[in-house]
Amino acid sequence: MRAVFSILSLVLIAGVAGAQVRLEGWRYTSDGRLKEPRLSEPVLKKSTFGDAENIRLLAALGKDDDPAVRSQAAWNLGETHNPGALPYIRSASKDPSAMVRGSAVGAAEAIGTVPAAKIVIDALGDSDRTVLLRAIRSAGRMRLAAARKQLSALLARDDAVLRATALRTLTDMGAPAGADVLATLLVNDSPVVRLRAIENAALLDRPGALGKPLVELAEKGPPSQRAAAIVTLGKLAFESASDLIRAAEKDKNPLLRSAAVLAYAHGGKGEKLLALLSDESPMVRLAAIRAAGQLKQADCAARLFEIMLATPLDDETARFILPFRVDIAARDSLAKIGTKEVEKRSAGLLKAFVGEANSPAVTINSRNARMCAWILGELKSSEGYDTLVSLAGTLKLDSDALPEIVRAIGKIGRGDEKTLGVLNARLERSRVQGIRYLVSLQNPFSPYVEFSEKTTVELITALGRLKYTRAVPLIQKIVLIDVRKTHLNSAVAAAGEALASLATVENRAAIEATINKVLSTKSYALIAVFEMSRAAGKLKARGTLDALRDILTVRRPEKRVIVAAAWAIQEILGETPTLTDPRPHEGKHWIIRTTRR
Repeated sequence: MRAVFSILSLVLIAGVAGAQVRLEGWRYTSDGRLKEPRLSEPVLKKSTFGDAENIRLLAALGKDDDPAVRSQAAWNLGETHNPGALPYIRSASKDPSAMVRGSAVGAAEAIGTVPAAKIVIDALGDSDRTVLLRAIRSAGRMRLAAARKQLSALLARDDAVLRATALRTLTDMGAPAGADVLATLLVNDSPVVRLRAIENAALLDRPGALGKPLVELAEKGPPSQRAAAIVTLGKLAFESASDLIRAAEKDKNPLLRSAAVLAYAHGGKGEKLLALLSDESPMVRLAAIRAAGQLKQADCAARLFEIMLATPLDDETARFILPFRVDIAARDSLAKIGTKEVEKRSAGLLKAFVGEANSPAVTINSRNARMCAWILGELKSSEGYDTLVSLAGTLKLDSDALPEIVRAIGKIGRGDEKTLGVLNARLERSRVQGIRYLVSLQNPFSPYVEFSEKTTVELITALGRLKYTRAVPLIQKIVLIDVRKTHLNSAVAAAGEALASLATVENRAAIEATINKVLSTKSYALIAVFEMSRAAGKLKARGTLDALRDILTVRRPEKRVIVAAAWAIQEILGETPTLTDPRPHEGKHWIIRTTRR
């Protein structure tokens, strides 16, 4: 199924701001067993949590005469992440002060359970506009399908901001408002409502009665509405809108030219994209780059390479916003095109960038080496494989490009003796340098140590993917490095996945002992404990049960770690244990602080 391109992707980061809240029950299968826990990113920071005493103190402040105090207390109740706070959050959602009710909505979103979602849905009927706006946004971030009826009802309100916000939320949730409602909103007095209605209409399968107002907006509306209408018509009625799309392609306004690109993408007209990749506007070029990859447009590959290689490191169109990184967009599209020519060009360019790839500094050449290695790995290409292995063996450990080169080798998956020998030798060097690195952290006057934990992580991961069981003793040594209670925690986390995949009858006992050592030692970081708990569960390592139970019932460091420990116990014993609460961890800005711990 072809992706739906939106004009919003050109001017905004796609999706709703903020983390999505997963509702109660996400941890369990339909038969009541815990699902295997995973992290979306290889980091795990301790989140706030409040116990009954925290809740009691905050609930008492919920009765204060000052609505500002009550509002702060309600907000902090959400930051306890404790479902026990819900009765007090529900009470706050009925407070006479709109400020307090708004905080209660945010608190319910933070708790994120099904009963908390009910508070958010109920708030969609609030009489105060600011509370309603907060509830609409919370419903969107929580992806509350049950709120669609209430959100749709808000489209009838005589308030342009409410209508527009509700429409945007429905669109982000993938929920069309309905042709009859959209027909009215497309001719609304508010430009913002019309724009959001156009975007929502793109979720329909055909224009129907909306075709005429969409065409009128595409011809006569303000630029943003014209652009959105052209994109929507490109998806719903490309042939009948082809004249409008061609006119937009030649328009002076880059927003309209970008809309033409997205319309061509919807219509499968990839032959139109090559010229647009050289448009003077970065917005148009970015749209064309993405569309070329989506349509696997091979004739665009050479130009995409030019864009990827020439994009400056401080590209103003990116400014720290990953979705707007032109070089990454070009790289991704080249991998999607994935022809033999793309593979050969990536391999040839990789050789050309070897010189600067040996530096720890990020340069345009080291960036380009990483890009080419990523493409080869993504395509599991044999082109340039010898170059990848050679670089893996010769680049400095702290080379900016080395982690991506090693990752590419692991993705390609050729476990020949030469490759395995090179990776294992580099991992041994990483072990030695890793110890020196940890020692240097204890002394601010220590000389620079050539070491990269990112490289160590990728070496461990690659050897695990390549099923190199002879690397197990070396990986265990890295896991057990301890310099004054400091460890290579990211490497330890990577080792959890690798060791679970490398276990054999012969080495299983030693691997279980290593896992148990990490789980029993309190100085390892949360991410290391999380991943080693998962490894214990995968291996059904009975020798780790005492340590896992200690994490679950005594240490209780963080909710996700608790879930990982419980899942591991379930896999070992076949019975799902009851999840416990984490130890209290108060936020810095809570309105209350306790001194009893």
